[in-house]
Amino acid sequence: MPQDEMFIRGHGWRKVEIDRTGAKEIRFKDLEKGPIEGLPAWRKDATEGGTGRDGEGLPAWRGLPAWRAGGFRFAEMPDEWMDGLTALEAARFQEAEEIFAKLAGRNDRVGVWALFYRANARRLQAEMTGSVETIRSAIDAFETYMKADGDGFWTPHALFGVGELQRSLGAYDEARPYYDKLAGYGPVWELYGRLGRCRIGVAPHLNAEGYRALLDEAEKAEFGGEVAREARVGLARALYNRARAAKEPPVEAFRALESAVGDEEWAFSAVYPKALNLLGEIARAMGADQGEDAQKAHVAAAVPYHLRVVRYFPTYHIEHARALAGIAQGHEELGNAEWAKEIREILKTTYPDSRF
Repeated sequence: MPQDEMFIRGHGWRKVEIDRTGAKEIRFKDLEKGPIEGLPAWRKDATEGGTGRDGEGLPAWRGLPAWRAGGFRFAEMPDEWMDGLTALEAARFQEAEEIFAKLAGRNDRVGVWALFYRANARRLQAEMTGSVETIRSAIDAFETYMKADGDGFWTPHALFGVGELQRSLGAYDEARPYYDKLAGYGPVWELYGRLGRCRIGVAPHLNAEGYRALLDEAEKAEFGGEVAREARVGLARALYNRARAAKEPPVEAFRALESAVGDEEWAFSAVYPKALNLLGEIARAMGADQGEDAQKAHVAAAVPYHLRVVRYFPTYHIEHARALAGIAQGHEELGNAEWAKEIREILKTTYPDSRF
């Protein structure tokens, strides 16, 4: 018989029975033997002799901070759900949105969660196209989910999503309350709230000090690694823009990021392709105003960073599209017109609505 599964940070996927998927705590019955790393031991007053079983020999309920959960697979997930996920992975965002919109009509937790996935599909489409209309539509979709699910598991994800979408419109005052609310959903989400505020703070594109402080705290926090990597990319971007404003080579920005991405923990991070594309952008800029030969040398050094994104991260569609555009631009600057044209055609065919 199919069972619910939950991904527990620091442990992995585990078979469970889920009672509640709230945004702050999840109640579940553990259907597997063995301890869960980092989770407090069974409370004796809640179990039979502290064995993890109730009085009838069945698994007892226990609580998990929601921020420790990285995902779920519900036993009752219909086949259409996988169709929606497949469409997302293939960058068919409109198709995915339509699938999840149909599933949202179900009167169960799958239906409520489908509202979030529909909004997320629209967000990805907004990021790919840069359309203001689509951005506003994605904001509305996230708001619809939050009204339906209240304090549900995906609520902090939706709050951060709306904050980022408002930020992309330059609506910093509208974005801030969404970032602020994240502090109530656990330590990792509090860090994400700080990340958002760094992005909309005073001179957000030059906020190196804010990113440094966040990076230091996130590196020390349990499960704060992904926020730390985001902060390091933000720091590099801030240093890069500071150098551009001063009309200086962005050497410090390049070193701040390039020295970090070789670490093993970056290899499977969603931030890695973003970092590689930024390194390519900075490497290209380092040759500015240094003569034609120096400029071409730096462009040639930049292209391999984008190539790594294309080769190793084809399902990270926003960064994949950005990388293809970076490669095409590089070949154009190097005088390889035919190669540039071929890459542009691949970009157009793969992502016909891309803004890159």
